[in-house]
Amino acid sequence: MTIRYPAVEPKTDCPSKTGRSMSVGRGGILWLVVILLLSGLHAHASTVEHESLMLWFDRPSADWERESLPIGNGAMGAAVQGGVDRDVIQFNEKTLWTGGPGSTEGYDFGVPDESLTGELRAVRKELRAKGAMTPEAVAERLGRPMKGYGHYQNFGEIVLEFAPSKDVRDYRRELNIQRGVSRVSYRDQGIR
Repeated sequence: MTIRYPAVEPKTDCPSKTGRSMSVGRGGILWLVVILLLSGLHAHASTVEHESLMLWFDRPSADWERESLPIGNGAMGAAVQGGVDRDVIQFNEKTLWTGGPGSTEGYDFGVPDESLTGELRAVRKELRAKGAMTPEAVAERLGRPMKGYGHYQNFGEIVLEFAPSKDVRDYRRELNIQRGVSRVSYRDQGIR
């Protein structure tokens, strides 16, 4: 299943609740790039542990949304595609999104117009009686349309271009879930 959102212009200034605007300067972007590159160097030097907690593939990602390997800490994230001649690492940061308090659609801060206390009691009662409910049933009772919430935005991409490869073998793109480390390795003309 693919969910697509209408095209929106990314915001460079996001109004805050205090009325001040926040923006990312060149220095902040440079530090982010340095941190991501150093993280990649650490990932390359790490050893593989806990093979059962490993996702791995024998080819580069063809589609960043479905096949790239996600890494991050909850605030910053990246999608590692693992290309051989050209690798693209898409990265983002949690505060980059459209919508919010400055939205022209009218943002409600996630607070419903009416109290859902009665519906919440009914869901809890049904859970106690039946032991389980489908997520769809809970969403039907407690869910509501969101106004002006917005869409998550891509911060940028790091594009790494290498000399053309001639004889790539033993390709492996992996994500060690135990350690939170992504790594790409392969042999080209006998060199790993």
